[in-house]
Amino acid sequence: MDITKIFNEKNPDRPVQASPHPKVRSPNWDFSDFHFSSPNPNATENNQFRRAYLVGLSLLFPEGERFFIRAVRRYANEIKDPQLKKDVKGFIAQEAQHGRQHEILNEQIFGSRYEVKSFLDQWTGFAFGFLENFAEKYLPFGGGKLEVAVTAAAEHFTATWGAAALKSPSFAAFDSQSIRDLVYWHAIEEIEHKHVAFDVMREVSPNYFLRTGAMLITTALIGGLSIWGFAHILKQEDKIDWPEFLKALRYESFEKDGMFRQFAEAFVTYFKPNFHPSDMDDQALFDEFANLIDSRIEKVA
Repeated sequence: MDITKIFNEKNPDRPVQASPHPKVRSPNWDFSDFHFSSPNPNATENNQFRRAYLVGLSLLFPEGERFFIRAVRRYANEIKDPQLKKDVKGFIAQEAQHGRQHEILNEQIFGSRYEVKSFLDQWTGFAFGFLENFAEKYLPFGGGKLEVAVTAAAEHFTATWGAAALKSPSFAAFDSQSIRDLVYWHAIEEIEHKHVAFDVMREVSPNYFLRTGAMLITTALIGGLSIWGFAHILKQEDKIDWPEFLKALRYESFEKDGMFRQFAEAFVTYFKPNFHPSDMDDQALFDEFANLIDSRIEKVA
């Protein structure tokens, strides 16, 4: 066996499944139907754990998406494959829309109940100070190639989140139609462009050890920032319903469809030699919800 082929990120003997190509959608979600509690006892709005998770995650998206755009755009002119060039343009347009919609939600809705500015200022200063300043100057593997590798790893997690969100009973149980629309729209597009940053990384630096090293950095950053944002929101609640909190935490951590369990599985999968995001079998799920979201966008236009 030629071991160099195993760790060659552009191994020509390795078949790659076709991935959907990014379609630029322009939703105009109106979040006025969202409330922080619901008369429906089973509504996700009433669950402190899931509400804090949603808010904390949403606070990461706008600037996180802009970082992904910067990382990929840096190498746009070096891409030779014409389809990948088109996919990069679609990726950038989709991520810009994600950032914009989550920013509206954060400012108009979540910011009306929670103090969010201090967290936003602190996490962006820390994360991008490390990735775009410290790492670029002082780490031997720092710079643009690390940033695009971190983006590829993060996109693996967001695609995993997307597939999990589409199957999640807790997201389906939101009373707010606009929140369901936002989550499902964001989720399908993360699946749709899951290959783009990864393929850009393979173009500019097809290195197994850069890919997996960046995954370790990304896991530490996203895990730490997610817990930080979650805690920042949760500490502003008047009283925590601990039995419900622990029930939700146990489900997400240990059940087959639990979000955290799926993140752990995605982490392990990423270390396989010759891994590619198209290995994730989520096409049927994507097709089902893409049709739903396209009709919803037309309806609210």
